[in-house]
Amino acid sequence: MFDRIVRGRVGDGVRAIALAALVAIPTSGSTGWAGPVEGPSKLPLDRGLMQRLANFTLDDATSGRKVSLYDFAGKRAIVLVFLGTDCPVGNLYVPRLVELNHEYRTKGVVFLGINSNAHEDRASVARHAKENGIDFPVLKDVENRVSDTVLAERTCETLVLDGIARIRYRGAIDDQYIQGKAKDKPSHNYLKEALNALLKDQPIAVTSTAVAGCLLDRVDPKPAPSAGAPRVRAPSAELARALGSKH
Repeated sequence: MFDRIVRGRVGDGVRAIALAALVAIPTSGSTGWAGPVEGPSKLPLDRGLMQRLANFTLDDATSGRKVSLYDFAGKRAIVLVFLGTDCPVGNLYVPRLVELNHEYRTKGVVFLGINSNAHEDRASVARHAKENGIDFPVLKDVENRVSDTVLAERTCETLVLDGIARIRYRGAIDDQYIQGKAKDKPSHNYLKEALNALLKDQPIAVTSTAVAGCLLDRVDPKPAPSAGAPRVRAPSAELARALGSKH
């Protein structure tokens, strides 16, 4: 349903920065940088699997047009990937996502980036997409409504939806970067494997994996409105006259 491609081996300096980001101590609140999460998620890895997503509509940061999930009825699969502009690990995966989009877009697969970071406005998201050659839509998730709905936690987190918008895979793009470690190349390409199985109408072998990425910078929850003093409705004129006549 529903270019600048970096080739070759990533430089040691960039990988060192990314690895440092994986082991950095996270901060709380909105700090202007989407920091990594230390330790495993407290949420189940398979949260939401086989559940159908409700429709949502977000603005494409680059074009400004509104994009709805259900616009893509008839596609074989939709890939939702949560992105940021300043996460070192996330930026390492951008060229890979661009390549995957080129590989699968002729097979009926749609890639949609979603930016839920509170400190990154639409202009900075559009600039990041242009500078990194991202040629699929990157949608601005204002007030992190979509990420809250699907319980997404980090950049690089990916959801693969099937023809009726059910979550069939969620987790990492591959296993090259894990908490505190990095490989020269991945051993398992989870996203590709999930897409290939889905396109062949076969079961997906690995349906959920842990994600190494930066914590999404969410807006603070809005406080519940105060009940205040109880509102007392004034009596009608007829009731006032009736009460007065009894005195």
